[in-house]
Amino acid sequence: MKDRGVEGLGQTADQGRRLMDTARDVAERAGSYAQTHVSRLSDRATDVAGEFAEDAREQLERFTGRNLDAWTSDAAALSLLTLATPASAFVVEVTTSVAVSESDDQATIKSAVQSAVDGVLKEAIAFTPTMVMLTRALVVGERLYIRLLIADQEGEKTFKDLAEPDDEAAGSASPRLEL
Repeated sequence: MKDRGVEGLGQTADQGRRLMDTARDVAERAGSYAQTHVSRLSDRATDVAGEFAEDAREQLERFTGRNLDAWTSDAAALSLLTLATPASAFVVEVTTSVAVSESDDQATIKSAVQSAVDGVLKEAIAFTPTMVMLTRALVVGERLYIRLLIADQEGEKTFKDLAEPDDEAAGSASPRLEL
């Protein structure tokens, strides 16, 4: 009887192994089936998305007269411009004149030049200057012509950077002052 019990137990174990093999085989086929269908659906979704994108491109070009690549490059350029803020600097050269005569003394001429500079700063310049430099003065007849270099703080920095002599360059980049 023991032999029959062991034999029955062996048959049951074999049936269990066959059942497990069958279940494993079914699971593999189901996985393969699912993968195939998911792959097909994914390919179809990709195709539909591509068609939608192409339709959108065509509509954009039809409505605006420009293709998507042009709009994309414009958007990229605008984004770069918004990120980079250029420093603003004002450097202005102004020529003005005052009436002088040979009989005018030094104090009178100095006062006339100061009045002319004040007039330029009040009437011709729309920024707050931090540097005013007389770069040239010339008497023609009974008029004294003066040339002024005027800059704001940033312009003054720029001007000073440019005016510093370079070791490799010959000569000086400094302005010439003539009176």
